[in-house]
Amino acid sequence: MYRFFLTAALICTGCLPATEAQTLIDLVPGPEGSFPADFAEAGEVTVFSGIHPDLGRELWVTDGTPDGSRLLRDIRPGSVTSSLTNFVSWDGRAYFYAIDDTGRHLWVSDGTEQGTHKVVASGGPAPQSLIENAIAGGLLFFPGNTPTTGVELWATDGTEAGTRLVRNIVPGSGDSSPRQLRALGDRVVFSADRGSSGRELWISDGTSGGTTLVKDINPGSADSDPGLFRAVGDRILFVASTPDEGEELWVTDGTEAGTQLVADINAGPADSEITGMVALDDRVLFTAFTADTGQELWTSDGTPGGTRLVRDISPGPTSSDEVLGFPTGRLGAGIVFAAATPDAGYEPWYSDGTAAGTYQLADVRPGSASGIPGFEAYQVLGDRLYFLASAKETGAELWQTDGTIGGTVLTLDLNPDSETGLAATSLRTSHGALIAAASDGSTGVELLVLREPAVTSRAFTGAGTYRFGTRVGATLEVAGGGAQGSARISAERFDAAPTSAGSIPEPYVVPTRWVVRLSAGTLSAATFRIDLSTVSGAPPTLKAYSRPVPGSGSFTALATTYESAADQLVVTGVEGLGEIVLASSEPTDREPDAEVRGLALATFPNPTSGVTTVALTLAAAGPTSVTLSDLLGRRVATLYEGPLGAGAHRIAADLSALPAGVYLVRAEAGGAVASRPLTVVR
Repeated sequence: MYRFFLTAALICTGCLPATEAQTLIDLVPGPEGSFPADFAEAGEVTVFSGIHPDLGRELWVTDGTPDGSRLLRDIRPGSVTSSLTNFVSWDGRAYFYAIDDTGRHLWVSDGTEQGTHKVVASGGPAPQSLIENAIAGGLLFFPGNTPTTGVELWATDGTEAGTRLVRNIVPGSGDSSPRQLRALGDRVVFSADRGSSGRELWISDGTSGGTTLVKDINPGSADSDPGLFRAVGDRILFVASTPDEGEELWVTDGTEAGTQLVADINAGPADSEITGMVALDDRVLFTAFTADTGQELWTSDGTPGGTRLVRDISPGPTSSDEVLGFPTGRLGAGIVFAAATPDAGYEPWYSDGTAAGTYQLADVRPGSASGIPGFEAYQVLGDRLYFLASAKETGAELWQTDGTIGGTVLTLDLNPDSETGLAATSLRTSHGALIAAASDGSTGVELLVLREPAVTSRAFTGAGTYRFGTRVGATLEVAGGGAQGSARISAERFDAAPTSAGSIPEPYVVPTRWVVRLSAGTLSAATFRIDLSTVSGAPPTLKAYSRPVPGSGSFTALATTYESAADQLVVTGVEGLGEIVLASSEPTDREPDAEVRGLALATFPNPTSGVTTVALTLAAAGPTSVTLSDLLGRRVATLYEGPLGAGAHRIAADLSALPAGVYLVRAEAGGAVASRPLTVVR
């Protein structure tokens, strides 16, 4: 994803963000509502549960359009609900629990009726909680229950033959009840209770012999009850309890010697009451309690010296009671969270882990009333976090933030004639869209799909800096200056090469272009800043070109310099707006051409936080190589090397150990080359 910045002398009005395209899909017409929930990606569609008066809660599917939204399968025929729960996406399919006429089972769906079925046709484990799952080593680990083994650790590769008991930790029908599974490389850590050692820290590589107790943190049959596992590099930070220190912060590398107390934050046997840990690249942010500060924001890199108070948001022993929520609260190099102060109540905040970088984003409901009574409904899409907040004038509506005070604004007032708001019950992201269960006042709670428009347009009549979003994720910033008059700019980005490259040899054109139009007013001496963080190849080989009429005519080279510190091209001398492309002094990978030559490449899910699937289609059999590189061209991993037959293939890649960032998947077969950017999130 390129990021695209424009700096110009303009005068600006209408500085609210562009309203996103919205689709409210009334699955059950009338006031009852279908109450959609449990969204999960399955290939190119999203499956979810919804209520129908004649069917109960059953499985539905949507491609984000009314025509593409329908009942997928009535798992338990009739009006009796199948009680679908615990949805999770993995390897291009959705896994969930459902009850049919034979009981509760683990199901899988690829988004089609034929591809929706029980993982194990008959028998198999009764699933416990797929929320406490982990994906590692090409397996999905989960707690399962059978009459002969009790609740123990199971794993599946998505097939009946590949679904098996990993280890019966408590022999016989007793329960070890594995909880809070978390990937650590190609293994999983979790808590389990085998009786003699209480609930303690365990690790598994997917084999019975490789499933072992890591450390009896609270020796004997008492529990240390480890939990809140968060991966930071090759270690896991977590909380555990001992009689002398209470519940405090610990770290493990998967070995007994490498499992240590990090810090006794609330000194002595009292608990520090750690909650809401969110993992960043090299540290975690969390809330902890001390007698001097109350419940406040802390950070740790897994060492005693690197564990410290970030900021006492509500000074003194009064707690600010931060609600860090789930890891999806991460935004860029920091997190968005809710915190309370006596003067403002619960409101949105941002922190990058430093005191100076921790600040309130907005006072949604001015005064001591809370604009965010809770912070459970929020999701990151592109470079922004969307959340529900309640202003006095609008009620609970959708807001967004880019992590700045100026960029924290109301996104959508779905129900403008009411102060009750949109009545949203959940937010999810899927296939580049934001999905919510919401009501606009004329329907019950139904399926709401929001996408950023392909074209963003805004009028300018005052100085300032303004941000646009586009559907493909580009960002446009305009800094106002002292120009006279007014102007309107629209920006559109395409993930394709121009229809005619004009004077630029086509093999040298990067297959991404922008069209920027000025429909009124004047603009001169504009400066574009183009982020190269996801452009493959050596950045200094790239230059920018423009032509005034999109789609025709010749391109003129623009004055271009490369700023290595910011990894940006700075393009100056723009006297008018039109079509802008990047071209290299060396031939670039042309993904559409590669597909024509007999090699198609796709990745899903993308972005991914763990396992992703690389889908290849080969026109002819032959040696095939699939590699993963960083943006400097350094190979990170070889995902496949060997012969493949003609046709479609899927390669599972576990990326859970990689740092967050953008990578390049590159496939070579039969002389053809294809590549795709892949985003890893944490």
